[in-house]
Amino acid sequence: MKNWTIGKRIATSVTAMLFIMLALGIYVQTRLNAVQTGVTDVATTGISTLGLLADIRATVLDNRMTVYKHIFLSDQKDRDALEAKMKADSELVAKKLDEYDKQASPQAKMLLEQFKTARADYVKV
Repeated sequence: MKNWTIGKRIATSVTAMLFIMLALGIYVQTRLNAVQTGVTDVATTGISTLGLLADIRATVLDNRMTVYKHIFLSDQKDRDALEAKMKADSELVAKKLDEYDKQASPQAKMLLEQFKTARADYVKV
């Protein structure tokens, strides 16, 4: 390197910088592809499953309010109507959970099975 001229030193430095930039560019491109895959996964499954979960939550909250109304009613006819509504809401939640099960990730399916087991005991009451 002592015997190199200034031109050779500059050319070697520029070439080394270009190789470093090329390596960084390849690394960045692979990471961007990984991010794109994640974004696509969230866009295709995540958003629709969030919508289903929001629907389930809204139905459960509505059912809770129906239970409170049922507690304070004394007329049997009104109670029967509310019980029918609670049964329909419970069936709707079960249907939405089945839809969610089709779209959920493997980890979410594991948690969903635990939830369904606990829900089955709750619904019996």
